[in-house]
Amino acid sequence: MARKRTSSAELKKRRDEGFDKLKKNRSGVKFEENRKKNTGNTKTATSTVSSKTKQGKKRTPAQLAAAKRLAAKKAGTYKAPMTAKEKAKKRLKIKK
Repeated sequence: MARKRTSSAELKKRRDEGFDKLKKNRSGVKFEENRKKNTGNTKTATSTVSSKTKQGKKRTPAQLAAAKRLAAKKAGTYKAPMTAKEKAKKRLKIKK
């Protein structure tokens, strides 16, 4: 709802002027510069996986294997295990 004696267009104009005042040249602000530098992938893939969870508890062997598999997927070095069908084909090739 508009204020008395002020149209909605005038209110919008005032609001836009207020926002324009907030917009400043932010090229000298340090965190803005850092954000521009770090636009790429910030996470680096590591070959080793922590043996403890985020809570500090020890991981089980299954959890370690899963964590390693996920780390390999993120790094792009993961090779999917053979399916049962592929294993059967391989066995048949060996027998011939």
